[in-house]
Amino acid sequence: MFETGEMDRLLSPAAKIPRRHSLLFALLALLAVFCHLYALQKLPELPSIAVLPSLSWLFKPSKFWHAFAPVLAATGPECAAPTLSQNAAADLISADEYELVDIIDISQGDVESMRRSHALFVDLLEFGPPSLDYKRGTKGVVTRAQKPHIPILLVNLLMLRCGKLSSDTPVEVFLATPDEYEEQVCDVILPALNAKCIVLSRLLDSSTHKFPIAEEQLDILAIAFSSFESVLYLDVDAFPLQSLKTIFDSEPLLSRGLVLWPDLRAPRFAPQFSKITGLSSEISLVSPTVHGSQLLISKEHHAKTLLLAVYYSIHWQHYAPLIRQGRAMSGDFFLAAALVLNASVYTVAQPPHPLGSNDTKPPEAVLLQDEPSVDFTCANQTQDNDGCNPVPVFLASGWTSATSLNPFAKPPSKRQWGAPERSQELYGEDIEVAVWGFVVEVACVEELVVSRWRSEKTEVCERVMGAYREIFWREYVEVER
Repeated sequence: MFETGEMDRLLSPAAKIPRRHSLLFALLALLAVFCHLYALQKLPELPSIAVLPSLSWLFKPSKFWHAFAPVLAATGPECAAPTLSQNAAADLISADEYELVDIIDISQGDVESMRRSHALFVDLLEFGPPSLDYKRGTKGVVTRAQKPHIPILLVNLLMLRCGKLSSDTPVEVFLATPDEYEEQVCDVILPALNAKCIVLSRLLDSSTHKFPIAEEQLDILAIAFSSFESVLYLDVDAFPLQSLKTIFDSEPLLSRGLVLWPDLRAPRFAPQFSKITGLSSEISLVSPTVHGSQLLISKEHHAKTLLLAVYYSIHWQHYAPLIRQGRAMSGDFFLAAALVLNASVYTVAQPPHPLGSNDTKPPEAVLLQDEPSVDFTCANQTQDNDGCNPVPVFLASGWTSATSLNPFAKPPSKRQWGAPERSQELYGEDIEVAVWGFVVEVACVEELVVSRWRSEKTEVCERVMGAYREIFWREYVEVER
């Protein structure tokens, strides 16, 4: 957990802006970049994108990206990307036991080249970043769904709307390309659930600058392009367990503007990342590792943090090895950006609770994350810790991480999330029964069945119904809603 200003102790003099000894160089470089960007803005008006009339409202060009993409291009690394001699160990190990090991292959010349490019981008953020496109005062959930995971998305939305929470918080679902757009889902089902599809590639086409974007970087772009001011990002298989209103309208979001949840593994930024950004090398030993299934951010307070996270994600070939060292954790880009900018951030103090059964491989694939407002209150109490019992707020099911965990493809034969009595105690209901009820509905209710299952609807439905019967020892009975 990092307070505003707490990182000053860890920042080396090289990180402070402006740098007196290089002020002339920085001003000249900034002038060159601004001239380059001004010339780009004088280009003819962007051609309109031909789309189906019914979908045209989804694909409006992004003024934000039209202005920001040239900045990303002009300040990108101009050297070979670092490589890993091996992936960082993925063992469950505490920070106290972790020994920082250099597994990055990069020359000192390339480190210096990346340092200059990074400093130029941060300087541009300080001089005046491009404005994000969002509606002030709005709050909503953002998620990124691949086509094979649309059924899991529908289960999550049904839990949010029709389950115990009965939440009406709007949801934006980002798809990578038009190929992932399914009319039955995007034009019929999602609007009925106060959700909508947005195609990222159409927004990225707002600029002539093209970047090689990896699949795991799309969640950061989804947050940047979302129309909400306050964003709760959730992986498609992360289920909310408590009221979203509490999360948006209380601490620590109100004062910190960025809330992250921890991972179980040890922290590990590469030593070269400190040299490039000006952070102390100690940062790898005191900063937590972030679990990226959920993230809470206020764009009003953290626009620069978000833009720097986008910079890392766009130039992921250079920065992913330094920040993640071979592990897929998008949340670490946000933590890295906040630390570099010395911005306020709250990381939930309680570690996640593994919930997987002995059959779940790995067992920590299913995680419970705690409610941040309770965690914040307890972390700031100096004496009495009464009432400081952790309250679970998200269940990261891991359903999209492997086919073997996908309930539609390979349903289990017994409970995976603990005994019903424990579930009732934690959530006020048997959460596994509740979720599986919606799994059955998505597989069997005609209006919810995705198009690619039409030819095998009976097979998928029977497989899921059979699993429900085997897991819970009873037939599924449709609930009146």
